[in-house]
Formats: sequence, structure tokens, C-alpha cells
Amino acid sequence: MTTNRRRRRKSYKRNTLVYIIEALILMTAAGCLSVIGSPNSADILGILCICLASALFACAMFLSSPGIIILTGAAATFTITLLLYGDIITAFASLIYIAAASLIYFGVMSKQSRTQITFRIAVALAVIFVLLIVFYFISNNGSFSVSMVTSYIDSELSELARLYLSSYDEVIAEYMADMYPAADVLLIEETVKSIVSDLKAMVPAFYVLFNLIAAYISTAVFRMAYNIFIPIAKPYRKKIRNTYWRVHISTVSAIIMTLAMIFSLLLSEEPIPWLAATNIVYILMPGFSVMGIYFAKDRIFKSGFGIIPIVLIIGAAIFLVMIPIDMFYVLSLVSTVFMGLGVYAALEGDMKKLWDKTKKYVFGDDDDDDDFDDFDDFD
Repeated sequence: MTTNRRRRRKSYKRNTLVYIIEALILMTAAGCLSVIGSPNSADILGILCICLASALFACAMFLSSPGIIILTGAAATFTITLLLYGDIITAFASLIYIAAASLIYFGVMSKQSRTQITFRIAVALAVIFVLLIVFYFISNNGSFSVSMVTSYIDSELSELARLYLSSYDEVIAEYMADMYPAADVLLIEETVKSIVSDLKAMVPAFYVLFNLIAAYISTAVFRMAYNIFIPIAKPYRKKIRNTYWRVHISTVSAIIMTLAMIFSLLLSEEPIPWLAATNIVYILMPGFSVMGIYFAKDRIFKSGFGIIPIVLIIGAAIFLVMIPIDMFYVLSLVSTVFMGLGVYAALEGDMKKLWDKTKKYVFGDDDDDDDFDDFDDFD
């Protein structure tokens, strides 16, 4: 009896040591990614580093005490970043991954859905980036105002518009110069102002999308990292199956999306309402497109042939026909098709309920089949 206890104690100590070593390795990797990405947190490299670091750090929190992991990781990352770059804002920016990882870890432990976790991460990132922007202007200008932000956005968008115009087709540029030989500079400036005005109207949607995409990628990478690292250290923990780790958008969001699309078409002559509706469409579009892809995949591989494969075949045919015309319109068409499928997928359950209740009320049908899941979770 005593020998068995000693063996269990040795095994427990050995396993605990393995957990700590693996947690330290994951923490170190996450910290390195954060230090690399913190100066570029607003570009593609920065956002990828944040997502990868968040996933690895969240896995580390499953291997040891989350409180100790958070404090140790925050102190080490902040100190190293401050010593390397000498900038307090960059040092704070390097800690973004800890906030995202904490939301992933505590969300999983409290059995939250991926949709809830993704939404919370997106909100946290939006607030953190706003605070970093405020601190940036205060440290550089000694004060902060909304006009500083708007003027900065105007200058960045103007530069982007000029780069776009400079890469414009040379034949068209020469044609414009021939038509307006004396006013080509003024024409370019007016075109730049028009592009900036259009882009500026979409800034809220772009900002929200930036955070939503970062949150979505973080949770996607977390699932892959969790399934690789955690079962090795803790075999009793089950892998997270993709079926139970999907984004499910509510019926309310689907109704809002549908109304926003209708209003954006009907109110095209009214600038403010049109801008509001269009921003809502752009914000919700990626989520519904992902749902549409899941929906199409499930119907093709689980339900056999039906309307969905026909829609996809027609979409593929249109895609092939339109490739020589304009890739932007092709991508817009494809995303619109999947977005529509996603809206239908979100409304499908409630539509079925409503139809069954209406049929029962009108025809007296007693076959009330209400057996489907509103919520998916993993073990």
C-alpha cells in the first residue's frame, strides 16, 4: 500500500513538472510572438502575432495555475518589450495577447460557446486599441481630441488613395491627362477627396471587422493548438471537435442583417441612414459568410443532393464566366451567396418552429417535431 502511494506521488510530481515545463515553453513562444508583433499591432504581421500568441498562452493556462501564468507572462513580456523598444505604449501593446488568452481560457472553463468567446475578445480588443490610441496621442502631443484622430485618419486614407491612383492603369491616366491637360492636378485631388470620403464612411465597419477577424482567428488557432499540446500532457482531456467549435449567429442578428440590406437599397439617396445600414452589413457579413460555408458543407456531405449543391454549381459557373471581367465582383458575388446561406442557416430553426406552430394552428397537425439543438458545446 505504501509503495503504491509513493509511486502515485512520484508520478504526480513528474506529471506536474511536465506541465510546468510545457507551460513555460508555450509562454515563452507566446511572449516572443508578442514582442515581435507589438510594434506592428495594426498590420497583418501584428494581428497574426497576437492571434498565435493568444492561442499558445491560453494553452499554457490549462497546464498550470492561470493566475501565476498571467502574472509571470505579463511581467516578462512588458519588461522585455520596454527594454527592446523603450516605448511604454509598445510595452502595453505587447500585453494584448494576455487579455485575449484569458478570455479564451475562462470562457472555455465556464462552458461558453465560441460565439460568446469571440464576441468578448472582439470587444476587449476594440477597447484596448482605443485606449492605446488615446495614450499615443497624449504621449506625442500632450493632449487628446477626436479631431486629432480624424485628421490622422484623413492623412492616412489620402496617402492610400494616392497610392491607388498612382498604380492606376497608365492608358486611363494618359487619357485623363489629355482630356484635362490644365486641370489634371485638381482632378487628382478631387478624386482623392472622393475616395477618402467613401473610405472614411466605412471606418467604423473596418475597425469592428479588424477586431472580429482577430478574435475569430485567435479562437481558430486556439482549437488547433489545444488539440496538439493539451492531450499530450493530459490524455484525459478530450480534443475540441470542430463541429462543436463553430460560430453561431443569433436569429436577431440575421433579422438585423436582412433589414440592413433592405434599408441600404431603399435609402441609397439618404446619406446618413444609408451609411449606418451599410456599416451594419459590412460588420455582419464575414460571420454570416462563415456560417454559410459551414451550412453548405453540412448539406453537401450529410444531406446528399438538394438545393444547396445546385446553388453552388450555379455560383461556380458564374465564377468561371466572370473571371475575365473583374475579380472584385466575383469575390463580392461569392461572399454574397455564402452570406445569404448563413442568414438562412441562422433563421432556419425559428422558421421551422414558426411553420410547425402555424401548421398545427391552421390544420390541427399534432406532429410537433421540435427536436433540434439551439446550442452546441464540446466535452
